[in-house]
Amino acid sequence: MLGRKNYTQQEIANGRAMVEADLRAYRSLPAPTRTPEFEAIFFNRAVLLLDYMFVHRLTGIEGKDGKPMTSPVPPPFPLSAALSG
Repeated sequence: MLGRKNYTQQEIANGRAMVEADLRAYRSLPAPTRTPEFEAIFFNRAVLLLDYMFVHRLTGIEGKDGKPMTSPVPPPFPLSAALSG
């Protein structure tokens, strides 16, 4: 995906709806299933989803040179690989 700095209201609403649906599902789980291990996985995947939906860095806007060795941003990776583990 190309870098962006603006999102439509519909894209923001869709993202918000996805997050709210995930939180509803989480809150509906029985308390014993919400272990620290589960919460860590749930949180990490939620962050990856938000990153996938909204973070498309533009190095020119950030004022960075875009070189991997000088960038604090990790290189992109397939979301499916991150969610499989």
